[in-house]
Amino acid sequence: MNKKTYDRGFTVKRATEQIHKREDNTYNKKTIEKVLKMYAEECMQTLINGGKINIKGVGTIRPNIIHSVHCGLPVMKSREESGEDSSYTVVRLNICTSDILKEQLKERLSENLEKGIDGLKGEEE
Repeated sequence: MNKKTYDRGFTVKRATEQIHKREDNTYNKKTIEKVLKMYAEECMQTLINGGKINIKGVGTIRPNIIHSVHCGLPVMKSREESGEDSSYTVVRLNICTSDILKEQLKERLSENLEKGIDGLKGEEE
């Protein structure tokens, strides 16, 4: 059976590998992985408690509570007849990127477009 693989992005495992390969690294893989997992857990707990996370050079992640109401727009008859409230509340994550990151992304995209590469991925990827 052929398993399909998915790109899960920048995971703890991928970060551990990259940090371990760095020349300035003095830690073993187990230690790096434990610290990254603890950091991820703290980030998640902060977001759950309504706090914001600022990742240096990347930007800020902030949870926002969105209350929505139908504002006089038509709603489904079944809800209207049963007297159900058609408003709802959701949580959205706002991500504000740093200006430095935006500039680097624009620069990378421009370079890639000049080389005929559509997107941000580099030649080595």
